[in-house]
Amino acid sequence: MNIQQAIKAVIAKQDLTQDEMHAVMSDIMTGKTTGAQNGGFLVGLA
Repeated sequence: MNIQQAIKAVIAKQDLTQDEMHAVMSDIMTGKTTGAQNGGFLVGLA
């Protein structure tokens, strides 16, 4: 799952699997995502 898919999923209030969350967080922590994408993902989690 990439960050765009994850943002769409969390905004739609869909749960992410452990593997999906791991993939997204790995991309975030290694700098493969932008600040705007990170912000959108975090807002979707709220």
